[in-house]
Amino acid sequence: MRGPLDRLIGFLPRGHTLPPEVWRRRHRLLTWVAVGHVPGLVLFGVLRGRSLGESTLFVAPIAVAAAVAMWRQPAPNVRASAVAIGLLWASATLVAFWNGEIEAHFHYFIVVSALAMYEAWFPYLLAFAFVAVDHGVLGQIAPRFVYSHAAGQRQPWLWAGVHALFIAALGAINVVSWRLNEDARASSAAAEERLRLSFESAPTGMALVAEDGTILSANRALLALSGHDEEELVGRPLDTLRPYDDRSGDPWPRRDLGEIERRFIRKDGTSGWALWRHALMPGTDETPAFWVTHCIDITERRTAEEAVAWQAGHDALTGLLSREKFVEQLGAALERRAEQPGRVAVLFIDLDNFKVVNDSLGHGAGDRLLDAVAERLRAIVRPEDTLARFGGDEFTVLMHDVRNERHALHIAERVAMRHQAVERLDLEVGLRDVVARGELELRYQPQVALDGEELRGVEALLRWRHPKLGVIGPDRFISLAEQTGLIVPIGEWVLEEACRRLVAWNAPELRIAVNISPYQLASSAGLADAVEAALERSGLDAGRLCLEITETALLVEDAGMMATLAKLKRLGVRLAIDDFGVGHASLAHLRTLMPIHTLKIDRLFVAGMVRDRKDDAIVAGVIRLAHSLGLDVVAEGVETAEQALRLRGHGCQLAQGYHFGRPLHAEDLRELLDAEPRAEAA
Repeated sequence: MRGPLDRLIGFLPRGHTLPPEVWRRRHRLLTWVAVGHVPGLVLFGVLRGRSLGESTLFVAPIAVAAAVAMWRQPAPNVRASAVAIGLLWASATLVAFWNGEIEAHFHYFIVVSALAMYEAWFPYLLAFAFVAVDHGVLGQIAPRFVYSHAAGQRQPWLWAGVHALFIAALGAINVVSWRLNEDARASSAAAEERLRLSFESAPTGMALVAEDGTILSANRALLALSGHDEEELVGRPLDTLRPYDDRSGDPWPRRDLGEIERRFIRKDGTSGWALWRHALMPGTDETPAFWVTHCIDITERRTAEEAVAWQAGHDALTGLLSREKFVEQLGAALERRAEQPGRVAVLFIDLDNFKVVNDSLGHGAGDRLLDAVAERLRAIVRPEDTLARFGGDEFTVLMHDVRNERHALHIAERVAMRHQAVERLDLEVGLRDVVARGELELRYQPQVALDGEELRGVEALLRWRHPKLGVIGPDRFISLAEQTGLIVPIGEWVLEEACRRLVAWNAPELRIAVNISPYQLASSAGLADAVEAALERSGLDAGRLCLEITETALLVEDAGMMATLAKLKRLGVRLAIDDFGVGHASLAHLRTLMPIHTLKIDRLFVAGMVRDRKDDAIVAGVIRLAHSLGLDVVAEGVETAEQALRLRGHGCQLAQGYHFGRPLHAEDLRELLDAEPRAEAA
């Protein structure tokens, strides 16, 4: 069991528990109290009949102690002790100037209580020691400076003990108050710690958000949900956790919003659903108001609900609309047409002899055939039309905005054109080994400088020497290659061939541009490796290879695409945005892709810039935008000297098109390069 002494020691305050800011505030106050005593006591000494020099000499230690207290170099204990000595010396000086009058001794009581504000043992016990020594020793040496009555002057140590008893009583009261303060702070700190742990350990995502929507802190659940580190979230708007398309610009959170289900975007670019709740905490004099935001992940529920809703309206095999959903949309379309101009038409498609496929090859083959037919129909119908599986081997198409019967028949003929399907099948079969058979080749279109028409680069354009169809352009087979995944080996061949040819030409100032398919960029994890391999095998410097990416490909927020772009940037290859102006890329997309090097103006605007002021203004604006971002500009499809002159006037650096030269075979471009020095010499 603990004895009385142990219990007493256990009751005593620990000391040094003040928060640093509170300690500094109290120390500043007590220091200025000590400073205020300096002129006050000098004036009091003079009024009590002492000379100015004597009064100043008595008060000088107080000024020295205050100066030490103001000095930030010493430890806090030293600075607090300096304040204690200064104030206690002020008490002794006041008693001495007042010739030991009992009223002057009350100053000690005030000082001792004031020093308790430090809640630290050393300066506090220093006060008791000072009182005992001052009343005893000084009372023995110069009793009239300490006691005004004869008894005190005759027996200074006795009266020092009497004073010590009063000071001890006051000290006991101060110690009790001090201990209660420590207990209150400890209780408050424990409550804050429990609140912090509750916040950090909450199973749901939580964040403290400023009134302007800036995240102040986030708990572990929200960090895990979003995939971000705390440093990445703190300081950014809460609204940035929503997908870009869901942002409306309105403040979030806001008072009238209440509970709401919204999507959120993770660090890896994937999205989910969450139930958001916000509670506004009122501010105080010292802290502003803030939001407490709760985020509950409901992705699984929403996914399940969407799956159920999708299954209710779609065919499980083909993914097309179901018969019921088609009839519903047909009825809605007919109701709209009763109030709006225009017509609708229904195309009914039945597969002949489908039963033979099922009976001879089995239902598995029949299902695969139905799925393939659905894919073909998707590729043929217009985006605004509605395609459905009506049942069995029957499909229906709801055609909107049909002008007349001839228009409807024209659309129906597109669906039934058998020779297109045959050609597609022939192309798909031929593409499978096209690289191995050596049927691919590159043509090279010159890119010239508009200020002097010197050859600065070439764009590699793919051609297929088809054994039946002859030489065909990429517009007839690239989309098919993307759908089948064959674009990957074809793209690797293009990179290898382009890099090899450029090195073989031995033209150090020449650059080569290669088009990159959106499928390669988003789906081929090995694109960057293929580029690196082509550069290493050919020995081509990375800065001479430019990869052209269409503007529309950049509108897709895809984590794989962004990772591939980052790897390509690290390799040092140049990046260009092709067909700029025909998509809807924003400056935010450009900033995400930086550093890109080149913008290519689409031939559509170049063709119209001479006769259409709007196209001319668009071209001029794109050039100014590119220059402001430090980018080069290449104009495509330049076919006349007037277009070239207009582009040069707008500050465009490079151009390509039939005005400068058609796409050339590698041998023809070799001859062109060999002829350039002779032309200069002539």
